[in-house]
Amino acid sequence: MISVNFFLVSVILSIVLSDIQFLPGNREVEFFILLLLTFKFLISNLHIVKPVHVHDFLFLIFTVYMLTNVYMGVIYNDLSLHWFLFFLMFYPLMSEAKKISRWSLLKKKKAISSLVNALLLFNLIGFSFYIVDLPSMGITPTKLLLPLIAFSPFAIFNIKYGSNKDRFIAYLTLFVCYAFIMAESSRGTLVIYSVIVSIGVWIVGVKTVIVRDSAKIVPMLAISLILLVANIDMGTIIDDTLLIFSDLVEPDQDELKDLDRYLNFLAVFDFFQAASINTILFGTGFRSSWLYVAPYLELLYEIFMPNLDYSKDLSVIGFPGLLVDIGVIGLFLFFTLFSAAILSNIKGLPFRWKLLIAVTIFGVFMRNYGNNVSANAITMLVIMPYGVLWLLSNAIRAILSDTEQLPIVSDLQK
Repeated sequence: MISVNFFLVSVILSIVLSDIQFLPGNREVEFFILLLLTFKFLISNLHIVKPVHVHDFLFLIFTVYMLTNVYMGVIYNDLSLHWFLFFLMFYPLMSEAKKISRWSLLKKKKAISSLVNALLLFNLIGFSFYIVDLPSMGITPTKLLLPLIAFSPFAIFNIKYGSNKDRFIAYLTLFVCYAFIMAESSRGTLVIYSVIVSIGVWIVGVKTVIVRDSAKIVPMLAISLILLVANIDMGTIIDDTLLIFSDLVEPDQDELKDLDRYLNFLAVFDFFQAASINTILFGTGFRSSWLYVAPYLELLYEIFMPNLDYSKDLSVIGFPGLLVDIGVIGLFLFFTLFSAAILSNIKGLPFRWKLLIAVTIFGVFMRNYGNNVSANAITMLVIMPYGVLWLLSNAIRAILSDTEQLPIVSDLQK
C-alpha cells in the first residue's frame, strides 16, 4: 500500500476532475486540494520548502508576482479573491511532493500506476458525456484535455518498466486517449500527443511493441475504436480533426475557430497600441483581459465573424489573454518557469527520456495557444518544483541506478 500522500491525492483529483465542472467558476480541483491542505494542517504541521535551487527561487518569484497581479485585479477590476488561494496552495504541496523522493522504487511505480489509472478514468468520464446527459444534472465538460498531454508519459513508463497488468492498462489508456482526442476534434492536442507517443515508441522500442505487446495492442485498439464509433459521428470527427487541411473539406462555420484565435491576437495588439507602458509590462490583473479587450474583439467579430454568438464567451483565449492579464514580464516569468521545470526534471536521464519530458512540459505550455490553462491545477503541478514529472524522472533514475534498486527486494519481502 502507498502511504497517504496529499500531493499524490491532489494530482489524482486534478486528473479526474480536470474537465468536469459542477461548481461555480470551475473551481472543483482547487476546492478539494484546499480541503486536503486544511485536513493536513489539522492533523499535523504544514511545512514550507525553503528555496535552494534556481527552480525553487523562480517558482517563489512567480508566485509573489501572481499574488501581486491578482491583487491588482481585485483592486482595479473587482475580481474574485479566490485566485489568491489558487496561487498560494501549491507551496504547501511542495513539501508533500518532496517526500516521494524517499519512497522505494516499488512505491514510486505504484504511484505512477495510480496516475495512469486516473488518466484512464478521466477519458471514460469524458466519453460518458456522449452517453449520459450529465449537463442536465449540473455537470458540464470544459474539454481542455490537458491530462492527456501531461500524463501520457506515465503510461509510456509502465509499458517500458511495468508488469503485464500495468502494460495492459497503459496501452488501453493510450488508445482511449487517442479516441477521446478524435472525439473532441482537438487538433492541437492531437499534434502534441502524437509526438509524445512517437517518442514513447522510440523509448520502448518498435520491436518490443510489435513482437512482445502485439497481443495486448490489438484488443486495446478494438476497445478504443468501439468507444469512438459507438458514440460519435465519424464523418464529423474526420472533417473537424483534419481542418488543418482546409482545402480538402467544405468550408463551414466550424472552420472559423482558427480565425477566432487570430482575431484575439489582433484585438490584443490593438489594445496595446493605446495602453500605457505599465499595462504592457505588468498587465491588467489576472483574469481581467476581457474587460479591456472586449471592445476591440467585438468590433473584429462584427466584421469577420458576424454569425458568431460571443455573448457568453467572456474571455480572451490563450496567450493573448494571458499577455494582457499578467503583462510582458509575467509571461516571461511564466515561460522561464516552464524552462526551469524542463531542466530540473531531465537531469540524469537518458536522451530519449529527456526528450519525452521536455516535449511534455513544452506541450503543456503550448496548450495556452488556444486555451488559457494558466489557472489549471495541472499546469501548476507540472511546473512547480518536485512536481508530477519530477516523480516520473525520479523513478527512472532509480531504475537506472543499481543502488536505488536494492530497496525493491526488501519491499517485496515485507
